[in-house]
Amino acid sequence: MTNIFTYGTLMFPELVYALAQKHFKSDDALIDNYIRYKVNTINGAEEYPVIVDKINYSVKGKLIYGIDDESLKIIDFYEGDEYKRIIKPIIVDGNTIEAFVYVWNSNERIIGNLYWDENDFKMNYLNLYKENIIPDIREEYLRLIGQ
Repeated sequence: MTNIFTYGTLMFPELVYALAQKHFKSDDALIDNYIRYKVNTINGAEEYPVIVDKINYSVKGKLIYGIDDESLKIIDFYEGDEYKRIIKPIIVDGNTIEAFVYVWNSNERIIGNLYWDENDFKMNYLNLYKENIIPDIREEYLRLIGQ
């Protein structure tokens, strides 16, 4: 079992559940020396966050505890090749915990100067992700592994 720091779409427990079909405990958390931007798909139908190195900045998110191997595989699939999963120190209630985090790993899209906003996502994209995007990704993953 492992822990994952999430700073975007997977900060929402209902999206984690839709993807992994499991509930996990989580706490508010922080990663230092990163900044969060948003990337829009070409057609503008989706937006998602990315983090990149930036000294003296921090990103708020959630630390999700106890991710099993099966759930980690589907989360890796969901994050795709545009992200790289690495281990970083995460701050929770003043304590530092090592956890996986997905950082931007793509040169394919230009990151603008727009910051990803959790409330904007919740209002404009959460239902789209919950009802369409994540179920489609889960179905694709299960088909890929032969289930």
